[in-house]
Amino acid sequence: MRRIEAALAGAIALVLLANGAAIRLRDQPAPYDADRALAEFRADRGDPAPTASGRPDPSPRASSSAAAAATSSAAPTRPGAPAPRGSAPASPVAPQPAGTPPQPEPEAEPGVYSYATRGHEEVDALGGARHDYPAQSTITYRRAGCGSRDSWQPLEGRTSSSDVCRSSRGLELRQSLQRREFFGQSETQELTCTGVVVVPADPRPGDTSVGRCRSDDTSLRLTSKVVDTQPLTIGGRSVPAVHLRVTGTLTGSTRGTTLREVWLTEGGLLLRAIGTTDTDRDTSAGVVRYTEDYELRLESLQPRR
Repeated sequence: MRRIEAALAGAIALVLLANGAAIRLRDQPAPYDADRALAEFRADRGDPAPTASGRPDPSPRASSSAAAAATSSAAPTRPGAPAPRGSAPASPVAPQPAGTPPQPEPEAEPGVYSYATRGHEEVDALGGARHDYPAQSTITYRRAGCGSRDSWQPLEGRTSSSDVCRSSRGLELRQSLQRREFFGQSETQELTCTGVVVVPADPRPGDTSVGRCRSDDTSLRLTSKVVDTQPLTIGGRSVPAVHLRVTGTLTGSTRGTTLREVWLTEGGLLLRAIGTTDTDRDTSAGVVRYTEDYELRLESLQPRR
């Protein structure tokens, strides 16, 4: 009898393992490609949708929307640069008096930026599942609220977005959203942040700041330290960069640590990032461990719009 029970237990275990393997194979979401990111950026901006011929709708309403969108997203004209055709001449820029402190770099220009990508995310629930990130992903920058919003979405079920505003301290993180999906179940975590300096107003190596982000059930303490201010080469061009190390400690329903090495322009455009996350979260099915490891490198300073 014991042999029969042991055989049955072994058979059940094999079935469960086989089912778990099948789930792992099925649980790989599709990449979120650059064309879709661009289409959604244009839709948010109010650009006309292409007609069956592939050309924009020429109706007056569509044309006026496109003109308004183009005007709102145009980059400011550089001093001495020729004005675009059909536009009024730009007013001359008065020279700044001697001793005037340098003005902060404008926020990242809106558009869809492409990044060389490596990495994955993983959970240990239901036998475990791993999502590998594609070799290329995008970050979309938009004007939002008091500043800008950047959204990274490497996969259909993985989104990370941040709302950043300028203050006397520099660029500060105000809102953070993380969305993850495994086995068809999506979880969104929204955090409100105070005192989190993304880029200091006058970054110097060794500068350190501490801030917090909170949701209903989780608190995240972030410590940001300026490592150096050495330039990076992007698309053959040397770009001034601020290198920061940002460490995070989560407490509450989600517990664990995060670490990010980021290289940003003073305007907040991400040039490079290396990130890791290792957390445990309380769920109805018990404690679930989540890990993530990724690296992003900006491929071009010119966004698609």
